[in-house]
Amino acid sequence: MISLFTKNKTVKKKEITEEIINTTPSNVDNLVSKNISLMTEVMGIKKEIAESKINKVIVFVDLCNSTELKHNKEDLEWLTDVILFINILTANVEKHKGNVIKRIGDEIMATFPDVSKSESFINDILSDKTLQKYDFKIGVDFGEVFNLQFKTGIDDPYGTIVDRCARITGLIKGALLFASDSYVNALSSNDNYTYLDEFPLKGISQKTKIWYRELTDVIPDSYYSSLLNVLNEESPRDGYKVVSRVFESTYFKNYDFKHQPHPYLFLRMLNIPKSNISIEDLDKLVMRDESNKNKYLGYVFKSSGYYNNYQLMGFSGDSKRPILLVMNLDQQKRSPTILLSLPYFYLELIEKFSPGDFISFSGVFTRYNVGYSFDYVEIL
Repeated sequence: MISLFTKNKTVKKKEITEEIINTTPSNVDNLVSKNISLMTEVMGIKKEIAESKINKVIVFVDLCNSTELKHNKEDLEWLTDVILFINILTANVEKHKGNVIKRIGDEIMATFPDVSKSESFINDILSDKTLQKYDFKIGVDFGEVFNLQFKTGIDDPYGTIVDRCARITGLIKGALLFASDSYVNALSSNDNYTYLDEFPLKGISQKTKIWYRELTDVIPDSYYSSLLNVLNEESPRDGYKVVSRVFESTYFKNYDFKHQPHPYLFLRMLNIPKSNISIEDLDKLVMRDESNKNKYLGYVFKSSGYYNNYQLMGFSGDSKRPILLVMNLDQQKRSPTILLSLPYFYLELIEKFSPGDFISFSGVFTRYNVGYSFDYVEIL
């Protein structure tokens, strides 16, 4: 472990410049000696930093509804709630041999020496009866950090996984746990985790594989309420198809995650930016300069158009193959082609479409080739 809190020596550029300007044969030796001493100190710090490298679990826990608390309660009341939340988390971190590195408002950053201790911490806070009244999100990562100390006895880990864990936590929209692939791979069992997808994270050169864990025994029905209301609506509306069955949330909770995450939940679990332009406007930008498409990759678009056809993707022997739905923004098919990637459970609905039917959708723009491709699509 490296301790940097005593390294308070500074060399001002102005002083060095003045020394160089005023250099005479009599003080050359002193200047050279000073520079050698500084270089030696820098080399020593680099050596200590290199030796401080260690594997750590990084954990962020953040209160989801703090803004709501502040607006709906008196200051004394919501501050008491937040402090109680932080105190319980802190006690559980220490119980499982972890360290609370930072408290940032209603969020804590903690480290643990290994994944077994972080998992025990997570299990304990999920079963804590007092914490069950709070909605909070958790981000976890595992890997090498430089374990620095700027104050005696207080760790301050530095490294790419610290930044990555913060970015992963920032993706979470509701009360869920997101974990990196390296964290899940370090577990003795990943039964509690479901693979979500790869995501580009700001400042991280490669896409990050992310897993998630539900913080309750079941996904809340509130996630599905608007979807179920549309599917079970008795009177048909323009632009919607009604299936002659009653849908319940269990139908979607039992969805097979083999191919891709549940698109409806995906859009509600993540903080994905929404596009401020239409697909038509995007197409005009791309026609002028194809590189403009890169500015909107990963954005959510809402649009409408006319159904053309669909095809099942993947292997023919697979009983739950993903669906590729092809549509155009106008009936004359003069507009660019829109390709929607859908999970298998949409098949019953799509088979009722006829060419030219008007449909609306929401999805994430992921590719541009022969047309505009959207994943994690919800038929509206």
